[in-house]
Amino acid sequence: APRHALGARAGFGWWGAPTVDVLDVATGRSLQPVRTVGKFSEMDGFDLRLWSASWQDWVDLPPEPRLSLVHPRAVVYRRSTDTLLVAGEGFDTVSELDARAADPSLAVLELYPLVDEYDPFGDFPTRGGAPSGLALSADEGALFVWCRTTFDVARVDLATHETTWLHVVDDGLSDVG
Repeated sequence: APRHALGARAGFGWWGAPTVDVLDVATGRSLQPVRTVGKFSEMDGFDLRLWSASWQDWVDLPPEPRLSLVHPRAVVYRRSTDTLLVAGEGFDTVSELDARAADPSLAVLELYPLVDEYDPFGDFPTRGGAPSGLALSADEGALFVWCRTTFDVARVDLATHETTWLHVVDDGLSDVG
């Protein structure tokens, strides 16, 4: 179950972190250790004692999550490869994760970016914006992605990464002039 976790244990976890919770269906229990509140679970500013000598890694904290998973909106299980496909609305991408990993958010196997161009005046995607719905083809070779802010459906060939587009409708709001 992908989600945006608040109070995450990460170097810049103050804003939360995208994560994937893994549940053992037979027992109804999480496969991940229970999170306990400790001195590093919340940041009061930036405490330099937490930095390692390299200034790139936090001491005693897990790795930073992948930004491609920010604002997860949809997930589909790909049985043929034992992977999860997660729509990340925050960075307009779909990430393919190892479903067998204890923390799939740290096991990104493939990345399918959807936006290749942004509007120069508002930095908005011209197509592929805010992926929020996913469906796999019957043979699991193609992924269909609903992009809610640009009103597009993308068909992503999962073997070649080739993307074809169907623009469903234009925005119903008039341009503000």
